[in-house]
Amino acid sequence: KELRGAQIDLLIIQPDALVVIVEIKFTKKKFVIDKSYAEVLSRKKEVLLERLGLDNEVMMAMIASSGVSNGLYAEEIQKVMTLADFFNLKN
Repeated sequence: KELRGAQIDLLIIQPDALVVIVEIKFTKKKFVIDKSYAEVLSRKKEVLLERLGLDNEVMMAMIASSGVSNGLYAEEIQKVMTLADFFNLKN
């Protein structure tokens, strides 16, 4: 069987066993999650759980410099932080 891999920018495993996969994107405009990228996110969840032998709940979060566009696949990310949020800056 071929081993699949996935690049994960930041992984947080909380004490309550919630696994948070954090994607980090720097763009000048709001980041758009299209069908192709939504499939990448889904694969990251699958690979992580499979490779680590986990059965935990997985949450997807994103640090996006300009936020995430409210498109068809935006619900793939449960929590979004912008750089302004991250550094407590005023827009």
